[in-house]
Amino acid sequence: MHIPAQLSLLFLLLCAQSFVSLDAASVWDSTATAEAFIGSFNSGMERSGVLSRSQMDDISSISDTISAIERNPNNSKSKLQALNMAFASSVSEIAFSENN
Repeated sequence: MHIPAQLSLLFLLLCAQSFVSLDAASVWDSTATAEAFIGSFNSGMERSGVLSRSQMDDISSISDTISAIERNPNNSKSKLQALNMAFASSVSEIAFSENN
């Protein structure tokens, strides 16, 4: 299994956020920041050309779903952290499933 270095680095950065202490600022602390992050991530991945068009469509679909969930005013910090892991897991699963 060949893992593009850029994709591995992005996955590592996403996962690292879950290990940051609870008092530290996170991209998931605010809906606007989280949506900006997801948009920037998707744009960066699309520009990199690492993933196929089909993979990018799948990631965009996951991003839209997560963004919709984030807008719920009753979300707890732990739920937002779980969304962080779900996003990272989804991106890695999509990338690896079609590259094998």
